[in-house]
Amino acid sequence: GGVERVTQALSGYFDAHGIETFFAFQAYNVNFIDNRHKIQVDFYNTGQEILYASLSSFVDDNEITIILVQNIASEQIRYCFKRLRREKGIKVIYCFHRNPISSRLSSPSRWMRMKVRIYNLMNGIKRKYDFADVYEDVDRYALLSPSYIRPFKRLYHLPDTDKFIAMPNPVPFNVAKPEFEKKENIVLIIARFEEQQKNIKG
Repeated sequence: GGVERVTQALSGYFDAHGIETFFAFQAYNVNFIDNRHKIQVDFYNTGQEILYASLSSFVDDNEITIILVQNIASEQIRYCFKRLRREKGIKVIYCFHRNPISSRLSSPSRWMRMKVRIYNLMNGIKRKYDFADVYEDVDRYALLSPSYIRPFKRLYHLPDTDKFIAMPNPVPFNVAKPEFEKKENIVLIIARFEEQQKNIKG
């Protein structure tokens, strides 16, 4: 997927510049990453203390000082952020890989959200944290474009701080210079059909 490809590209860049990288992941184990550099955990269904114990041990064993989080915002991982920052001084950068406006447009209606909230309260279900909630628990919050910062703050009523940064997705492959005289008018798009994010019509 796109987020995984971006993560791999960033890891390659860091390694090439003398910064050792490690991976905490939930699914899709890959063999080309050495076992010493990765740990498989469940970010959504593992108890907070158990997840923290696993991540904390992994951080200590590998002397990790910065954690780059790609689109994970469960209650459990938020708990881990807080403790890792408070107890170990770990810096946490959270990366949100969507257009904040489209994410709001694609969410359920206000009436449906209210019904879900009432249902959860009546049944003792604690809501899951989402991407806006983790803002309080990280050192930097990365969006894909500088143009996303202002609407993100406005939509989710977030304070005007320097916590936001923009970090466009890297191109993870070499782009050959096109030979226009041999070019055909064929376009292949491999993506979700979400116009707000992918700009397919453009």
